[in-house]
Amino acid sequence: MLKPLKIAFIRLSSMGDIIHSASILPSLFSALSEKYQPIFDWYVDSIFYEILEQSPYIHKLIALPIKQSLQERKPKNLLKIYQSLKEESYDYVIDLQGLIKSALIGKCLTTQHFIGFDYQSIKEPLASFFYTQKVSIPYEKHILLRNATLAFSAFNLTIPTLQTLLHPPTFLASNSNLSPCL
Repeated sequence: MLKPLKIAFIRLSSMGDIIHSASILPSLFSALSEKYQPIFDWYVDSIFYEILEQSPYIHKLIALPIKQSLQERKPKNLLKIYQSLKEESYDYVIDLQGLIKSALIGKCLTTQHFIGFDYQSIKEPLASFFYTQKVSIPYEKHILLRNATLAFSAFNLTIPTLQTLLHPPTFLASNSNLSPCL
């Protein structure tokens, strides 16, 4: 039996960026499955929960009401989020967002390996100070390649080509509860 490898991904928002980030899951799952039993958890803002709830690659989807708590000015809700995060433990945490708020979420999780973009590769450079492992890739590179470089580098795996990343296997299942807003 393969050793379980518990990995948390943090990509809280926005819809398109969440989808781009999640597109690396099939390739990463396949690569890690050679040596491990990968278990992927995903942290997302609650307003974007439905996008990923049917993904066959996500073991546990954690919806955090961050935006709602801030808009409603409910600091007690933020304290509850913090307390729930402190209860979780992972082998690796990967911040695919690169913002201070996502880095703070990751810092609350228990892990020895918190991976994110380095100071020059990130939208909010201060977030890089929270990471134990930093990955350098120019900010101008394609977002699919940036996400794959971050995730695959965490495990010293060969990074897929952009062409491979542009045509991923199905990583989101259809959800009949979702309909376009017209």
